[in-house]
Amino acid sequence: MTRQQFFPLFVIMLAAGMAFYFTGASEPAIWGGVGVAAIFASVSLLLLRWLSWPVLRPVLILANAVVLGALWAQAMSYVQFHKWHSISFPEAGVEVDISGTVLWAEPRIRGSLLDVEIIGPDAMPYRLRLFGKKQMADTLRPGCGFHLRALLKPIGKPFASGSYDPRLRHLFDGRKGQGFIRQVNQLTCPERLTWSARLARLRLSLAASFRDMLAAPYGRVAAALVTGIRGGISKDTRDVFRTSGLAHMLAISGLHMALFAGSCFAALRLLAATSPWLAQRYDMRRIAAAVAILAACGYLAISGASFATQRAFVMIGIVFLAILLGRAGLTLRNLAWAALVIILWRPSAVMQAGFQMSFAAVLALISYYEYWQSQDRLMIFPSDGQRVLRLFYFIRRYIWALLLTSLIAGSVTGYLAAYHFGQVGRYSLLTNLLAMPIFAAIVMPMAVASLALMPLGLAHLPMPIMQEGLRAILAIAEAVTALPASVIAFGPSPSWSLPVAMVGLLVLCLLRTRWRWGGALAMLLAVVMLGRAERPLIAIVDAGNTVFVQAAGGDMQAIAHPSFWGGDVYQADLAMRYWRATLHPAAPCDDALCGFALADGRRLALVRYRRGLTQACKSYDIVVAPLVTALYPCRATLLDRPKLRQGRHFELYERAPAFAVVQDAPRPRLWQSAQ
Repeated sequence: MTRQQFFPLFVIMLAAGMAFYFTGASEPAIWGGVGVAAIFASVSLLLLRWLSWPVLRPVLILANAVVLGALWAQAMSYVQFHKWHSISFPEAGVEVDISGTVLWAEPRIRGSLLDVEIIGPDAMPYRLRLFGKKQMADTLRPGCGFHLRALLKPIGKPFASGSYDPRLRHLFDGRKGQGFIRQVNQLTCPERLTWSARLARLRLSLAASFRDMLAAPYGRVAAALVTGIRGGISKDTRDVFRTSGLAHMLAISGLHMALFAGSCFAALRLLAATSPWLAQRYDMRRIAAAVAILAACGYLAISGASFATQRAFVMIGIVFLAILLGRAGLTLRNLAWAALVIILWRPSAVMQAGFQMSFAAVLALISYYEYWQSQDRLMIFPSDGQRVLRLFYFIRRYIWALLLTSLIAGSVTGYLAAYHFGQVGRYSLLTNLLAMPIFAAIVMPMAVASLALMPLGLAHLPMPIMQEGLRAILAIAEAVTALPASVIAFGPSPSWSLPVAMVGLLVLCLLRTRWRWGGALAMLLAVVMLGRAERPLIAIVDAGNTVFVQAAGGDMQAIAHPSFWGGDVYQADLAMRYWRATLHPAAPCDDALCGFALADGRRLALVRYRRGLTQACKSYDIVVAPLVTALYPCRATLLDRPKLRQGRHFELYERAPAFAVVQDAPRPRLWQSAQ
């Protein structure tokens, strides 16, 4: 194993150790982790001293990397935990008066989204996400101080045993909760703003300029591409992008950063090529790389510097830094350095879908690019005299590269999208093949030109070209969405299938022997297991606001939903998408009692009113009564209002005799106990 191969593998083992820590069932003691790491390192040193096997040294180093990764993730989690756990937070459903500073205020189609900073009881600032009426985004501007009354609630918990826990991300964000603004009592906007407030207002101003200068919905999409503000995009437009497989265009990531900075890099080199004196006197390649890094910094600032954008900036910055130093830009080593910076700075990134998609796709592309560059004859051009043949070779190479790039990146990210989000566009490869050349050659270069000409008042020149590019992309997306069965939907997948897929990808990309095809078999197994996780016979979400039963064929159906009797529709919709459930044709019930036959032969009664409880306890095996408090014992297994509110989420599996409560572990994780 060469050094070029070993360093990426070392970073991967660090990330694997971090993922192992975050997926644990309970929180380990911090001193226990330090002790394990010390013992492991001591044993490794002794083995290296006693044994002289050549393969032993790299194996032990990689094994210690796993332990160190888990220990680093735990240490960083403890740092964040001790910042926020002592801050008291009101109970859900309680209106309180809060004071603080507006960090962000984004107008949306049906309201406003605000990110605010509150000073806690111990003078420790923490963040809240607040929702309000649409006009509040114009009133509560970034940098303004406020005193308002809001209905607050903590960060939501997982609604299924295998679903994502949002509290982990919010722990590292410093966000304690969310809520709804009831009334603004006082507002003070200082004349001198902080740099962060000025930057936030600049972003909002740029987004408004794109929305005003371009026709709807293209202006709103352009604002999302440049500033990262997606709140103005309608639900229909979002669904079109999501269904067609172009949703990645709306989230600023490595693609946008590469095209933005790459457009600056290419434009400067093209201008330098028009001046032979300049090209011969200076190394314009390095100068263009330095300017591209500055352009990437500016794009990072105006796009909101979200975590995905920061990750993309680190990756593209290392590529251009390599060009400045006279090194190859796109290598697995540079990718490993970018990943190392991110996971050391924020270990929770390894659990986020965006991080996994970005690095998995780039890993696959670089691996194939290196293989193609070393063996494929498409990289060889004819002599200078055969211009027509050279043009033919160039066009063939471009089409082949575009096809393979879309196929490789689309396959990797498509699997991860199916695993994490439960759906993937059936024709996403076709859509990306048609739309990506327009996006790369027209939309993003015109976005760069619009920003460059905006201070001169000439942004109206490139913007119509950008609008026509967006019009073509949206037309392609709408045409693909109109095709029959354009979306393949999956239910939850087994938790072990994702590690199997990642190990298979690593084996396929890093090995140079025939054994690498074993990685392809592992990835194929992971694809086959999509949507094949065991589904419960009954799933009860949010204290009975939503009740699912398993129908024939294993599909989940909602027999109770907040749309029937009120409640938190947001949590219910999340659960509906997670289980890929549909509404039961017999719901809502007209009587006080509804009966359902389960797949294992037992009978379930859903009781809506007290008068149906007695009959349900006599005639059914399981009784769910979200709105009723039982006064007498019940022969059946009873989940009434008090029991449901104690556990919040319940699941019953065919292999288990009783309900399993979806709740925090006996020794809760740090992000669970910090809320």
